[in-house]
Amino acid sequence: MLDVLINNFLGFLLVFVRVFALFIAAPILGDRAIPMLLRMLLSIFIALILVMITKVNIDVGEVNLWFIAMSALREMVVGLMIGFFMHLIFWGISFAGSIMGFNLGLSLAELISPMQEMNADVISLSIYFLGMFVFLLIDGPEFLIRSLFYSFKVIPLNGVILSKQVENSLLRQSAEVFVIAVKIASPIMVTFFLLTIAEGIMSKIIPQMQVFFVLYPLQLGIGILMISVTVVFFFFVIKDLLMLHEENLLTLIKAMG
Repeated sequence: MLDVLINNFLGFLLVFVRVFALFIAAPILGDRAIPMLLRMLLSIFIALILVMITKVNIDVGEVNLWFIAMSALREMVVGLMIGFFMHLIFWGISFAGSIMGFNLGLSLAELISPMQEMNADVISLSIYFLGMFVFLLIDGPEFLIRSLFYSFKVIPLNGVILSKQVENSLLRQSAEVFVIAVKIASPIMVTFFLLTIAEGIMSKIIPQMQVFFVLYPLQLGIGILMISVTVVFFFFVIKDLLMLHEENLLTLIKAMG
């Protein structure tokens, strides 16, 4: 009877560590705007459900302080990797907004981001919140919970495998942050590249003309117009990127099992 109680308690503890680590690193669920107490209570609730539906089998004879510490560390790594992997795409979206804000000359117009507790320009924050909105529309938080349940089917407690495939998947997706940023910001980048060429031609044709004072308001107006026109394009691109990212997350979980 004592062995069963110890087995269930250790199982709940390890499940809770993985769930709580995911809630710390995941987008929306891990944002600082959500109180830590709420995340902890939600983690306990989900961990209790998982313990009841997941077969927990721990050799009680091997249990000691070192075993518990190493097992908890492995579960923390699993939760943090899943949350970190899902957060990468939002860093790419935010970086795309920074590129657009820089081209519009709004990089100095910074606001404090309540979600990330860091300074970001207006365009970056707007694109970031658009990504969060799309994430909610496609049931992103629900997908994270389903991925968590799926991880316990593929990766047993204390059974994570950090193979070369996992490393390559993380490195490849980290590099994709810059690709995502360029994909989203490409309309603005191309437009301002052409405007820069036009500015150079105008400065050669009419040297007396103060090109900077004429073109800067024009650039700002064209940039805002382009963002307004292509916001639907941003919506569908972010949606496709998020859905592809979800498939890649499932691949990463399989690689860790």
